[in-house]
Amino acid sequence: MRIPSQLHRDPLYRRNGKVGTGATAVPPDQSWRRVVRLGVVLALVLVLMRQAAKPVVYEVFFPAQAQSVVSERSPNLGAHTSEGPLTTVEPPSSDQGLSSGQGTSVLTATPFVLDVDQQAAADQQTSSWTTQQATDFLANWLSGNPADAALPPLPADSTETTESNTQPATVYLALACRQHLIMASKDGTVWRSADGPALSATLAMHDPAGSRFHLLRSATPSGQVAGVLPLLQQPEVYRGRSVIAEGDVVRIEQVVASDNPFGLDHYWNLWLKPKDASSRPWLVVVAQLPQEMKGLIPSAAETPTGGEHTALSSWEVKSPFPTVTIHGEFLKRLTYQSAAGPELTPVVAGHVEFIQANGNPAISVSQGSAQRHDDAAPDPKPSMVWIVMAAIGIGGIFSAWVMWRTASLNRQLRKRRSKRPVTLEAGLLAVLCCFPANAFAESILDLLPGFDQSNLQAITWPVDAEPIDVSGLSQLHWDDASLAKLIYRLNRLSDNILQQRQSTSATGSGPHAEIGDAIEIDGVITELKSMPVPDELNDMLELHDLQLAKLKLDDNDFTIVAFEALPVELEIGDRLTGTGALIGQYPEIDVRVAGRLHWNPARPMSPAGDFLSASGVDLSRLPEVAKLDRQSISANDSPVFFPAIGAARRVSLNRESSEVQRLRASVVDASPVDLLKSPSQFTGQWIRLRVETVRATRVAVESTERRMQIGGDEYYQIDAIGDLGNVQLKLEVPDGDPVVMENRYPVTIVTATLPEFLRDAQDDSLVTTKTIMVQVEGFFYRLWSYDSDLMTAHGGKQFAPLIVAGVIEDLSPKSTDPIGVNSIGRVAAFGVIFGIIAVIAFGWITRRGDRASRERRYRSDL
Repeated sequence: MRIPSQLHRDPLYRRNGKVGTGATAVPPDQSWRRVVRLGVVLALVLVLMRQAAKPVVYEVFFPAQAQSVVSERSPNLGAHTSEGPLTTVEPPSSDQGLSSGQGTSVLTATPFVLDVDQQAAADQQTSSWTTQQATDFLANWLSGNPADAALPPLPADSTETTESNTQPATVYLALACRQHLIMASKDGTVWRSADGPALSATLAMHDPAGSRFHLLRSATPSGQVAGVLPLLQQPEVYRGRSVIAEGDVVRIEQVVASDNPFGLDHYWNLWLKPKDASSRPWLVVVAQLPQEMKGLIPSAAETPTGGEHTALSSWEVKSPFPTVTIHGEFLKRLTYQSAAGPELTPVVAGHVEFIQANGNPAISVSQGSAQRHDDAAPDPKPSMVWIVMAAIGIGGIFSAWVMWRTASLNRQLRKRRSKRPVTLEAGLLAVLCCFPANAFAESILDLLPGFDQSNLQAITWPVDAEPIDVSGLSQLHWDDASLAKLIYRLNRLSDNILQQRQSTSATGSGPHAEIGDAIEIDGVITELKSMPVPDELNDMLELHDLQLAKLKLDDNDFTIVAFEALPVELEIGDRLTGTGALIGQYPEIDVRVAGRLHWNPARPMSPAGDFLSASGVDLSRLPEVAKLDRQSISANDSPVFFPAIGAARRVSLNRESSEVQRLRASVVDASPVDLLKSPSQFTGQWIRLRVETVRATRVAVESTERRMQIGGDEYYQIDAIGDLGNVQLKLEVPDGDPVVMENRYPVTIVTATLPEFLRDAQDDSLVTTKTIMVQVEGFFYRLWSYDSDLMTAHGGKQFAPLIVAGVIEDLSPKSTDPIGVNSIGRVAAFGVIFGIIAVIAFGWITRRGDRASRERRYRSDL
């Protein structure tokens, strides 16, 4: 029986002292061929071992950890012995500089405190500084010299420390000067000479070799993890603010610095590939390149000489790319030339805080040498005894403070209980009776140019000579031209202005409301009539129809209201709400005029419409929202978009309520294809669909009115991907071939609160990237358009369904091993071990049988 070897295909058994049979048989002394084959196998094993020694092979299984490159040092903050109230100093806003003259403060979450008088004196001094004076002050202070000429004489600031000018007022001045220089730079342009002071000053303040670096680092807020898109879309919000930039280094440039008093000869441009899944690169600028990154630069790098902001040397970083974390300030959006044409990128100037090698050999070697150097002189660590004693001391102090605070509150409570009850004097009661609350109603005649009380009363008049007979729409004549002009004027006033002027007491037809007063409108329609706008005013006022309605108020009184015609079919029993102006009073009824009223139908078309109406969403605007399909989000969306986010927030916070349960029971299962085919049919409906999340961006809301509508200071935009199934989409683009999309399509989700499973480890990050399957329930808003790299390359815009989500559920498997990979691995491991044991046993049995066979053959020969 011939059993070939798997290594060299020769038989395992020798015949007649030879290996092989026939012509291929070789003498047993020519075993060198086997040695050559084993040598080849050994070389292959060595090559595999050499490749296995590379750290990048294990990055997938064991990700590299970020290493800090900035030494920790607590600066001598000095003592502060000034008397009076102390306030913590906060950072200046992006729209305020040195010239504002207001109390712009720059420190937060630090041990620095600043006297109110000192802060006012510093602000008064810095309001008169020019750019050159601010630059000279910073250069003088950063060089370690006392800022005696520039520092204003601050009260109660006579106590000096061992380190000169470490008082909070001086640090306040330095950071305010930097903010002033940054705001003086021009946003959205290439580098200009006017940008030099801001760039050089920021780099000098972030130079790790500077004498003030650790002091400024402890006094500056840590910043937020920023993304490229928020900085590009909201530059004025983040200008001058401390941010954290993260990304992979793909290019390093050495740039000569312009003439500056800070002693900077050159600086470094680091082009990063962002970590927020954005395809746009961004630029970070650092004064010094950390020692850990020097391995990325060739040893023969030249010293920079040349013009301003000119990259004299540029090096491409080879894969794998290291990841850096930059702490600095956002300066501006820089215009640069790319392969696709002029582009914008945000510029962050600061210092490198952390480096993650990601398997890059140059970084790994540098970090290893740095660690060995640190191990030679390790920092002393506090003993466990001192840690325990400190913990016990802190706990005792905290307990004593709690006990003292509780006793103090109890004493105050007993004093309040023992006080005599407060009573109103008779004179005050008489004054209140003579001047009731109704008398404080405010008129809006000053907001209606061209109208006074006589003009308003002349808009409508009774048909009969006796005004006592006026009780409905048929008993009044109208001046349609003046009425249309008045409604046009009211439409141009914001709801906040009207509500501030509204007379809360004149809700009915009481005698206290006067002609021209702002008055509340809230009633049920009992009579309805339409009125056309004169043809000569159609185009001028952009009004085509007006509507007249008789409303029954909550106190069983009636009123007649004239308003702009709504784009929906009104019915008897529907409720109209809003704020208008009083223009007529009759014995049985009054007459009011309003601009755009809110419509609450008596018979909502769906539970979703009922819930939106109860949440303050004007359902009459939904047809207008449907007409905005495939357009960007604009101011026309505000009346519905932000209240819809607030309604969805109610769903997420009150899932157990009956109205939310009724809403979720009416959910409509939809797919991206359904939403793309018939978007108007789903507008305002509560839908459900499955998507895969890609990125979540936090969007700040600045308007107070919008914050009240959504119930918070921010909302989140989640970029996701939906499944198209077997459908192929062709998107038409102007002057080009259609763009074909298959299998997947983008979907945009807006939510007031982000679920915990989608949050990043750092809660204050602006952008969170996480890929996970979710099920979304929310109100479908409309199709909206935005810029994307794919559609921009074809000359068009991307459009996608926009959903205001109230419920987001995680669909990822709860098990850590959903497909049984661990079980399969264990079975495979046991199989391999069993196979090895079986091979060893088979070889041992075979050798034993061969030995017995040779012994029998030997005895037979004898």
